[in-house]
Amino acid sequence: MTRRVAPSSWGSRRRRPTLASWRTERAASLGLDGAEDLLALLINRTGFTDTEARIRLTQAANGDGAAMVAVADRLGAGGGDLTWSWLALAALVGDRAAGLQVASELMRRSEESDGSPRDARRLALVARTWLRPLVSEIADAFGPLRRQLFSGLAVAGKPLRSGVGPAATATEPRPEPDRTPDRSGEAAMVVIRGEVTAGFDDAADPGRDFAPLARPMPLLGGPAPAVLAATLSLEFPWLAEAIDAVTGDLRLRAAMGIPWYHCRPLLLTGASGTGKTAFVRRLAQLTGLGYGEFNAAGSTDNRLLAGTARGWAGARPSHLLEIIRRCGSANPLVLVDEIDKTEGGGRNGDIRETLLAMLEPSTAKGWLDECLCVPVDLSAVSWVLTANDTWRLRGPLLTRLRVVTAPPPGAGHLDAVLAGIRRRLAADYGVSEGELPDLPARIEAALRRACLKGSDLRRLRAGYECGIRSILGGRRHFTLH
Repeated sequence: MTRRVAPSSWGSRRRRPTLASWRTERAASLGLDGAEDLLALLINRTGFTDTEARIRLTQAANGDGAAMVAVADRLGAGGGDLTWSWLALAALVGDRAAGLQVASELMRRSEESDGSPRDARRLALVARTWLRPLVSEIADAFGPLRRQLFSGLAVAGKPLRSGVGPAATATEPRPEPDRTPDRSGEAAMVVIRGEVTAGFDDAADPGRDFAPLARPMPLLGGPAPAVLAATLSLEFPWLAEAIDAVTGDLRLRAAMGIPWYHCRPLLLTGASGTGKTAFVRRLAQLTGLGYGEFNAAGSTDNRLLAGTARGWAGARPSHLLEIIRRCGSANPLVLVDEIDKTEGGGRNGDIRETLLAMLEPSTAKGWLDECLCVPVDLSAVSWVLTANDTWRLRGPLLTRLRVVTAPPPGAGHLDAVLAGIRRRLAADYGVSEGELPDLPARIEAALRRACLKGSDLRRLRAGYECGIRSILGGRRHFTLH
């Protein structure tokens, strides 16, 4: 059974932050919800071209407070409100030193203000809200001495209470909320809708193995749609239509008060090397829903997707249930790669025909697993399929999919392409991005020329790796193969 929260009031919208919010809004007024909107705004307003700065921006987009401070340092004093907004955002996600910087700047402006006394008092008041969490933590650390140590501390001529002891009153600010995300989900769903009976021929007992799916499993949420869109746009700017398709669904669900993630079945089409698979994997990583992948290329049956019927030796349920069990969520993101290259249609079933019932919402709610012999609810799974073209998919399957074309990246996207290649290489080699050497200008120029000629991402990645090998090996010549 699915639990849902009540839809939010569409007419009552929270005021969205601006670049000036750090000096006009109290810290508590922004909060973590405001931080998500502020992050999306700052990503869209911050344009870096050099590799190191883009790495920091990507890390900041993923919620890294230290990277947010690094972005602010990179912008410097010339960044104005943009710089201070990055520091304020770092403070909102827990960087107390950044909060102290923001408070100090606000106090400086208050003392040097040429405006009205009212404006100066307002700046001082906002400064106190940014400073209060830091003072409270220090006060708590000193135990019984805190009142003595902080009794003389004043900001703008007023005592700054620590929130403890006799000085606390009913007007004291509420303690900051726990910043640990609640991934238990605000909704839950039972996947296996029935009792699995005994009757397996071998020692393996899928009914026992998959028993957790017969209990309510969480339906997970993730980052705000605006943050997700901004982060994906930073890393895959040439896939704007795919980003709009995914985040548009999430915005609609958020507006209706549905807290967990789900996207309508999507088919990404385009030539090889346009980043379709990398995009889906990155989407799964950013949302944290859990991820599974089926490679349909060359598939001649549907056994991995449909499972094996009870009675056969070694019968196992659908691998999709294994993905759900491994992820611990009822709404993972599942990729079916290269669906146009399947060779099914024989006596062992066709993966495309099996997908028909899994993609259709009405039948996905009660899809029969032939191994467990009970209906299972797959309606919360988010499906993304990839193909080079659609001519082999004409018919019922195509009608169940929203088709989006993935174009190749252009010359203007090279910085984002190289940043993504660098990030994936670092992950593959198990090192940080900073440990990879920077490409010399001559190698980057060769990659840029290749991008202008329409080289795909696989070729560009191979060229990037070749460039790194040439640097580490001391070679003076570089050729993009």
